[in-house]
Amino acid sequence: MHRRWLIVGGGVVFLLLASAPVAHAVLSGPCTGQGTFESQGRTYEASTSDKLVLPAKDSVAYTGTIDAAQPEGRSHRGEITLKLPPPLPSIAIADWSDDDTDALSDTGTYDYDLPFIVPRGVTLNLEGEHVDTAGTCTGSVEVEIEGGPFTAPLPTVISFALTIGAGSMAWVAGKAR
Repeated sequence: MHRRWLIVGGGVVFLLLASAPVAHAVLSGPCTGQGTFESQGRTYEASTSDKLVLPAKDSVAYTGTIDAAQPEGRSHRGEITLKLPPPLPSIAIADWSDDDTDALSDTGTYDYDLPFIVPRGVTLNLEGEHVDTAGTCTGSVEVEIEGGPFTAPLPTVISFALTIGAGSMAWVAGKAR
């Protein structure tokens, strides 16, 4: 009986994954943004980019704007987070806040260096949010960090150990009958 449920469950998961639409960048709210990655010399628009393949370490020249009817004396905060596969935690890439601003845009250069626990060569989700008294903007895009499973071996070892553990539990559950 357990084996049937495992087969049915696996089939449902396969169908859900096979029928999932191709993800693109999603941006909602009165914001625009773009970033130019130094090592690639390529600019990505927040609202139109498909899956991005990015280096684990780089400098990004960015521009972000918000369309605000009342530019004076606003407060805002925001963050960009890289969602990792379970059981790994999400990684905070950047955050910002200001209790009193008149600025409607920001430009600069941001340097990042992802930690070794970030898996390479797999699809991850990069999410951002900007909460402003003028409006809230949210966005997400699929990213893949350059490299393969042995470029950052820790996630590969964790995934392998979890797979062996889950397989062992399924085998023991099947033998218990």
